[in-house]
Amino acid sequence: MDGIRLAACSAAGAKVSATDAAQFTRFMRYVPGGHPQLLERLATPPQLDALRAEHPCDASEDFSDAQILDTMLGKMECMLSTGRQVTLTTMLGGAYKDLGDLLLMQYDSARAWRSWDAGRRMSPALPNFEAVNKFEADLLAKNPQFF
Repeated sequence: MDGIRLAACSAAGAKVSATDAAQFTRFMRYVPGGHPQLLERLATPPQLDALRAEHPCDASEDFSDAQILDTMLGKMECMLSTGRQVTLTTMLGGAYKDLGDLLLMQYDSARAWRSWDAGRRMSPALPNFEAVNKFEADLLAKNPQFF
């Protein structure tokens, strides 16, 4: 790809050295858009267009407990097949909210607030932060001298 040899195979297509396998694995894991580049080498543009038309990207944003795995798999599949970067800010915002909750339970309020603030910057409309916003408003009302 782009002048870099990905792997070397025998004429029979059998053995691949451990070094080549590791290099290929690194390419597939860490090169943004690597999977579509490989698909383009293995299929013609009409074949790729037909494949992508037959299997459109799942645009679900349902991160509820029952659907989170399907949503994440759909987003990863879309990224792998098209090379488009997917935004996972909703999920990451929720993760920062949960991390903040855990930090607060450990009496680490400064780091909890930093985590919540990071999550709110990523996903300002995420309903998970309603409790945090209310908690913050209550603290401000009761203790304005600290804000």
